[in-house]
Amino acid sequence: MGYDSLIERVGSFGLFQKRLFVLFFLNGIPNGLLITSIVFLHFVPTHRCKLPFYERQYNQENPSFNYSEGAIPEVDNVKCYNGYDYVSDTGIKSAMMEFDVVCENAWIKPLISSLFFVGIAIGTLSGSISDRMSIAIVYFGISLSVDTLSGDIFINCFLMGLIEIPGLIAAFMGVKYCSRSYAHSGFMFISGFACLLAALFKNVYPTVTLMFALIGKTANAGVFYIVFVHTAEIVPTNVRHFYMCAGSFAGRVGSVIAPFFGYAGKCCMFTILQL
Repeated sequence: MGYDSLIERVGSFGLFQKRLFVLFFLNGIPNGLLITSIVFLHFVPTHRCKLPFYERQYNQENPSFNYSEGAIPEVDNVKCYNGYDYVSDTGIKSAMMEFDVVCENAWIKPLISSLFFVGIAIGTLSGSISDRMSIAIVYFGISLSVDTLSGDIFINCFLMGLIEIPGLIAAFMGVKYCSRSYAHSGFMFISGFACLLAALFKNVYPTVTLMFALIGKTANAGVFYIVFVHTAEIVPTNVRHFYMCAGSFAGRVGSVIAPFFGYAGKCCMFTILQL
């Protein structure tokens, strides 16, 4: 007798399980909002040094000068002693803008995100592999990079959340009608390949980049579903709790590393341009 038929005969989703499902679902809403808030709290728009001398000069020559449409002349060896001017039409006043966490202080941004996920990682140890870590890096890497995609940041963030629904439905169908291993590897491949294409097209076709990023997020949401189902089934009962905690902790280690990927990419690109 197979596992699915045995569970169907014994009964697996009664009133008690439905109550647990509702409680976990309600608990996930504020957690999701908390993680998503990082995108807006850490938003950094286009910015430049605030140079009062050139601002006065432009105001005298052209009183209607719009800093969002114009640019100041290049000045060598000028440090931003007077702060920064930020050009943004989103209406967001982020913490990064308030404390000028840009340029030489840009490393603080991923550090704050990583410390947040360190706290979550420690929380997973209250109950107590490599695969779970790689999934978390991709998942949070996509989520935290919404502000770098083209288009409206609010719409993109909404789409990143909405797109998880078809991903979970597809994963459920994949687990039900295919083997766990095939469904798992298939969703992993789709997610990785879509993210690779999104990176390749980022500076060429912004709309195509957004499309592949959404596909990658959809597949990754499915992987998150499948990996928990698959792990719970293949691990013996007497050690299942320990392994689930260990796997969750490994995933959180991946989320701690994820914020630095975008920062490392910008630093490497800046270095290449300087060379």
